[in-house]
Amino acid sequence: MTRLPSRRKIAWVLAIALALLLPAIWNRYPLLYSDSGEYLLSAMNKRPPRVRTVGYGLWMWSTGGTLTLWGPVVAQSLLLGALLVRTLVALEIALTPRVMLTLIAALWLTAAPWMGSEAMPDIFTGAILLATWLILAHWSSLGLATRVLVVGTIFVGVATHVTMPVVFGILLVAVAVTRMRRLTLPSRPRLAATAALLAASVASLATFNWARTKEVSVTRMPSVFVIGHLVESGLAAKVLADRCAVEPFALCPYQAGLTQPIEPFIWNDSSVFYKAYHGEDELRSDTRRLASAVIIHEPLALAWSVLSYGARQFVDVEVFDRARTQPAGKFTKSVVSYVLPHEERAMMNARQQREPPVAPRLIDALILVAFLASLGASVVLIRAAFRRGVIAMGSMAGLQLYLWAALVINALVCANLSGVFGRYQARLAWLLPALVALALAVARDPRQPRSARPVE
Repeated sequence: MTRLPSRRKIAWVLAIALALLLPAIWNRYPLLYSDSGEYLLSAMNKRPPRVRTVGYGLWMWSTGGTLTLWGPVVAQSLLLGALLVRTLVALEIALTPRVMLTLIAALWLTAAPWMGSEAMPDIFTGAILLATWLILAHWSSLGLATRVLVVGTIFVGVATHVTMPVVFGILLVAVAVTRMRRLTLPSRPRLAATAALLAASVASLATFNWARTKEVSVTRMPSVFVIGHLVESGLAAKVLADRCAVEPFALCPYQAGLTQPIEPFIWNDSSVFYKAYHGEDELRSDTRRLASAVIIHEPLALAWSVLSYGARQFVDVEVFDRARTQPAGKFTKSVVSYVLPHEERAMMNARQQREPPVAPRLIDALILVAFLASLGASVVLIRAAFRRGVIAMGSMAGLQLYLWAALVINALVCANLSGVFGRYQARLAWLLPALVALALAVARDPRQPRSARPVE
């Protein structure tokens, strides 16, 4: 029999969603990022963008994004609210006002509201983490509606960004190979089923792309970010200096001053990128050969680059990069005007188009401090849990360990497949302050059941 959520659960889902939407409400229109226009165009024509996956475009289309841009941001905020409430229920935490208001306050010390209010797929990273944890640790106790929710979240969310399959695929492998006597892990069949769900999402994405573009791929041009990273890190320059005499690469004629930040290299029209590469097949082939040459001929430099970039990304949770402190770009505004002409005035009258957010550097500093403090507090809580005995993955400490693994993997993958950008880590880092705040609130709430032990 299907268990319907109680009124209290629905009320708290709505309260969390409202908290996540407050920046959009303040702005008087959903927040727009430099990539939002591509996703909205993808929602209209149902074709994959050139360098991004089509998943978020299909999400926008299915949630009414081609009718109003409020549809996708409201839907994603409700989705995350539902997953958070279901996570608390799985942890046997009573939904008391003290606990829930603490959670909402903690969310406001993170990037979560800014991502929930923005027409971008970043919010799905934390949603997928909660959904995979619920499947791995609590599947047998989930009702039909929650099972549909978590399966749907993973199936859709994995397709919203090219890094999602890589990050969560590696995370599941890490769980599968972990061997700790004092840590209870999910069964192999449960892990295999979750991995199969990820694979099904990737296969569906590739099949959709083949149907629309006749190319079997996750995204049409994934190589652009890899080649950009090799250029920015200096690895490309090292290999070209040694190998161009014996192995021709498209970038060989442009070695002088090649090392530069990834963004101007791949986005500026005057970049040597557009002089060296004239087609997707050429880019894909040259990137593959250059990456292989880096692995073979510069292994130490590659290892240092991977670790240093990953370390920088791990603590970079900046929300207000240049794209978020300026009005939406011309392309994004033109797409919104074209797809949603009835919302053009609302978009142009939004605060985002007229004035920058209030004290963006201060907000970023608070978010960083909250994240760093939660890292330290989480270590203390997890150590206390280990002292008490075996940690189950389905406990609060187990969820925090799972999140720690995801944070490390996410930092290494994103920084080294693209570059160090705050939004990549912020999209997942918001969960740790929320979980730590919950653990501390539960420990001090006399109305919590004895089974709701936050760190055991």
